[in-house]
Amino acid sequence: MKPFLLTRFLIALFGLLQVISVTAQDELEQTKYAIVIDYQYDDALDFASNGLAAVKKDGKWGYIDKTGEVVVSPQYDKAENFSDNGLAAVMIVTKIAEGKDYRWGYINKTGRTIIDFQYDETLGFQNGLAGVKKGNKWGFIDEIGNLVINYQYEEVKDFTMNGLAAVKVSSSWGYINKNGTIIICVCYEIAESFSENGLAFVKGWDSHKRNYEGNYIDQTGKVVIRSGIANSYFDIGKSFAVNGLAAVEGILDRWGYIDETGETAIGCSYPKVWQFSGNGLALIKGWDMDSYEYINSTGKVVIELYKVDEARPFTNDGLAAVKKYGKWGFIDKTGNYVINNQYDDALNFHNGFAGVKKDGKWGYIYIGKPSDLISHFVQNRIEEWQQKGEFESPDAYLQRVTEDGRQKKADELTTVAVQKIAPDYCNWENLSATYDATITNQMFEVKVQGLLPFYVKVPNNGEAPAFKEALSRLQFTNVQYALNKDEQFFITKATIYNPDNYKKYRCQSSGVFEKKNIIPNFQPLDIQVAVENTQQVTTTEKNINIGLSDVDINIPENPQTNDKTFVVIIANENYLHETPVQYATNDGEVFRQYCEKTLGIPASHIRFNKDATFGTMRSEIRWACDIMEAFSGQAKVIFYYAGHGMPNTKDNSAYLLPSDGSSSDFEVAVKLCDLYSRLSSVPSQGVTVILDACFSGATRDNGILASVRSIGIVPDTEEPTGNMVVLSATTGNETASPYTEKRHGLFTYFLLKKLQETGGKVDYKTLSDYIIRNVTQQSAIDKNITKQTPVVNVSNDIRNSWGMWNFLK
Repeated sequence: MKPFLLTRFLIALFGLLQVISVTAQDELEQTKYAIVIDYQYDDALDFASNGLAAVKKDGKWGYIDKTGEVVVSPQYDKAENFSDNGLAAVMIVTKIAEGKDYRWGYINKTGRTIIDFQYDETLGFQNGLAGVKKGNKWGFIDEIGNLVINYQYEEVKDFTMNGLAAVKVSSSWGYINKNGTIIICVCYEIAESFSENGLAFVKGWDSHKRNYEGNYIDQTGKVVIRSGIANSYFDIGKSFAVNGLAAVEGILDRWGYIDETGETAIGCSYPKVWQFSGNGLALIKGWDMDSYEYINSTGKVVIELYKVDEARPFTNDGLAAVKKYGKWGFIDKTGNYVINNQYDDALNFHNGFAGVKKDGKWGYIYIGKPSDLISHFVQNRIEEWQQKGEFESPDAYLQRVTEDGRQKKADELTTVAVQKIAPDYCNWENLSATYDATITNQMFEVKVQGLLPFYVKVPNNGEAPAFKEALSRLQFTNVQYALNKDEQFFITKATIYNPDNYKKYRCQSSGVFEKKNIIPNFQPLDIQVAVENTQQVTTTEKNINIGLSDVDINIPENPQTNDKTFVVIIANENYLHETPVQYATNDGEVFRQYCEKTLGIPASHIRFNKDATFGTMRSEIRWACDIMEAFSGQAKVIFYYAGHGMPNTKDNSAYLLPSDGSSSDFEVAVKLCDLYSRLSSVPSQGVTVILDACFSGATRDNGILASVRSIGIVPDTEEPTGNMVVLSATTGNETASPYTEKRHGLFTYFLLKKLQETGGKVDYKTLSDYIIRNVTQQSAIDKNITKQTPVVNVSNDIRNSWGMWNFLK
């Protein structure tokens, strides 16, 4: 690739190619794959589900994203792939004395150490637990590093979806549950992990037959498939695939497959087999030294490979790696090579990417849609951009990170991504040009492999022949790319320089290019020149939308009318004398929409107050009381508040702070116990108070209220009275944190999320348990969120019945 193409990494405008009238344009097929991350690594692993891959450079391991950007700098002596829970095991050498002393720990995708370096060996997390080894024994930890099953096993395997893990004790294998209780006896010589169909292969001593026998058991330990029945003798068995077949080894070390009833599906006649892949094909080793085959579930050979060094199973991307004449390439499910054998080593394709090695260095090729890669680039950087800087003031942050600001930034990043990614799909060494010498046109159609044709106006006064002669030496600068709806890249702008005659040209945004073919009509010397049909090349901009939070869209709608429920919403984000409360307005507005759409509450029954003053808050509380009185105890009231809470250090009482209030003036604030007393003084069907606030003196942006001397104050718990349930965002001296990624308070986000998932059909006990669990876990995982534990307080009158309350009943 020419050096001038390095300009592709510069930020450029994302323009649209205007219409070019063409008479007979041959459509150039888009390159099917691209080397999107250059060869530069000493070693590499697959991309994990979170979009990161471990790579080794200069002797250390780190992590990159799908565009090759370094996310976690190389600093570890060994690294494993990320598990689905977002944690990866990494190793560091702590000292070198009489050999290497090393320890394993776990990090998140930002490189933050979540579980300290303390283990001799580790497994990845599966179903919430990970096997870890200290000394000579293995145990299991949870996702925050708590030891949940003691170190006592010689070997362990991962927990499977049925909640069981194979463990080895005193040279025998058995199965335990997540409490460490032995569920299936420790009595097997071999024990495989359970398949998704609930069966696992085991091999142990049969006292009746007085020999070692292999069987498949269920999760109670009952033998479901016994070797030797239905003419399906097997000595070794593997896991069942999604198509219900499992590979087994029969007599004479030959392999075949059985189904879930134990019947022989494909006879044991192969020297080696692999599990069936998602595309329904299984790889088998042929009896010829250099032959491999892929068979379907009936045993029919679908692909035959001869004279190959090695082959691998198909992945979910529909490709399989094949090594031939010492080089690796990839075939599709028809057996055709889609990527020729050219790599010294290769990993399998996962999520569109495969690691490949050339000349001692690893890079990555990509075979997915360019728009997916662009979207990934934009989304990752938007998430980084919208994080609050350490030294960025709350006011500056709120002014910068708005919906309009996010969209503008997304558009800018889309432009950058296109300019960065497009050249990977182009081969500028494969360049050709055809000239239209029509006097009114005088234009070249230029083709580059991987791009749609573009057009250059060159006068036919000697410049055109010189242009064609210098084609391989032309210099292209200021190249700007775009992507159309058919996933094809094209050029919107470029400057072309001919070093032979020092002439400069530009790509044409409009014009006419004609191709003329000379066609004999079978009469001697009678030649007709026919003009082919004009074809227009129309391109459109590919929009990549960066949306709102997932709870802000797809709000469920309930047709029932909840006409006996009334709602007061106070969303205090902007204060005259205190720092803003991030996302409080969005909290209140979206909760209002859920009340109306999901809970079926008439709009006239909902009072939404943004930045409510002291007078407004008192008026709204009075309105709620008047409503309950007017309905003679048959009404329900929901009181929602998002904003600052504050403590009174003199009597340890708690207050809600109006937008015109100050943390130094308790006269202009709503005392929490007074609020409870007012709302419970009138008979009702029930009062629900929802508080996304804390009362420790802290603010959502990890600051402190102006007149509070220190945070960490623990106000007295205000006990509700009457027919009242209170859902609060925090316990004690904790902070009610923002969930920046979702643009909501952490507590409100999970309240809305549960209403979205259930359509509002959820009882209070289930709702509160869900909020408490998820807020607690997210605050433990996210380094930007301090510890937060929501709490439920109920009055004594309803202590035994509140859990059955429901917004819709």
